[in-house]
Amino acid sequence: MDLPNNRFKLPFLVLCAAIFVVALAKGILVALFVPALASCLIAIGIVASGRNPRWMRSPLDRWEAKRRGNRPS
Repeated sequence: MDLPNNRFKLPFLVLCAAIFVVALAKGILVALFVPALASCLIAIGIVASGRNPRWMRSPLDRWEAKRRGNRPS
């Protein structure tokens, strides 16, 4: 069984994307923030689709599974 995404993951990723956009608008460390924003947008798409791949799992995902009454495998 796949772990569900925790409820804090999507708002956190949206906040990070907003910070990256502001940094890019100001021209701060463009070489760093362009790839960071791209990876953040990919992660937002994955979380929004309901998938939770292994590389995106966090300890809070196990807590969310217990809160929902699902037992992670």
